[in-house]
Amino acid sequence: MPQDPVYYIKRLRLIDDKPIQLEETWLSVNRFPALTISHMKNSKFFYIENECNIKIIGTFETFSPVFPTPEVASILHTSIIDPILKIQTQAVDEKYEPIDYSILYSNIFEFQVKYFLPRQ
Repeated sequence: MPQDPVYYIKRLRLIDDKPIQLEETWLSVNRFPALTISHMKNSKFFYIENECNIKIIGTFETFSPVFPTPEVASILHTSIIDPILKIQTQAVDEKYEPIDYSILYSNIFEFQVKYFLPRQ
């Protein structure tokens, strides 16, 4: 429900001490009352699937090139005039109920997003 409390988590991913991706995530407090900072320092999906026993069947993702805000540019060590990749994601369970909502900002000069999508 829109009025339900949520956790707001902001994480920075580094490769060789270089900031490559900033993640903002929102998770339901009611659905994940035992969530801790320790869980979020590791894999949130490992916690959700293995400790909460919720099967993640997939993630809806939207990719957009954007110019970063001054805050995001500073965190990713890039310029506000250099585009970054914004990825909006929503993982869902077996009932297609939302598990989380995340926005990822990727420094495309340090990290490329690559996928292999098998044909079914």
